[in-house]
Amino acid sequence: METYLCITIDNIFVPLHGDFVLRHMNNRILPRLLGMPMGDGLTTHTPSLDSQGRHTILRDLGIHSRPLLHMLQFLRTGRLPPHLRQEAYEVSLRLGGLDTFDAYITNPEPPPEPPPEPPELPMVPEDDKQEEFQWTVAHMNQVIHSADLLEGWSVAASTEAMYIYLRKRITTPGAAPTPGSDGQPLSAHTA
Repeated sequence: METYLCITIDNIFVPLHGDFVLRHMNNRILPRLLGMPMGDGLTTHTPSLDSQGRHTILRDLGIHSRPLLHMLQFLRTGRLPPHLRQEAYEVSLRLGGLDTFDAYITNPEPPPEPPPEPPELPMVPEDDKQEEFQWTVAHMNQVIHSADLLEGWSVAASTEAMYIYLRKRITTPGAAPTPGSDGQPLSAHTA
């Protein structure tokens, strides 16, 4: 089947394959305007072409390339982000209306469910009601200069005396204690 090279009002070339037009855009208007034989004798025998043989119907209808491409994206995928729908819908209307797009606009897909809020992590040992973490305390300078000691630990909160709480999620019950998990400062395990 033929590919129709069309030009938009913003002088962008958009190829439309005849099979795609017949499958997704066959509103019985656009195929006629492109000069496709329709079998009822109402086909435009001399479609609008420029001096280089490009179809000018998109330019003549005032269609810009970006919303046209968004409409084509919808016709290929069945989805379109909400902020692109109105302009793409206007393009479909300029082309005579498309049933699939009309149905989509009047019955859009529901927005996705927001992801559940992550649980708030405890900041101090007293807040760890589920006992999910091992806890220790370290001086800020020690944490800054001993990054290798922090493997698996994350900073939870600071105290008023330049100490910080470190927490590490307990992975398996009964596992060997990690240095610092006994509540002693981390520095007591590095001497």
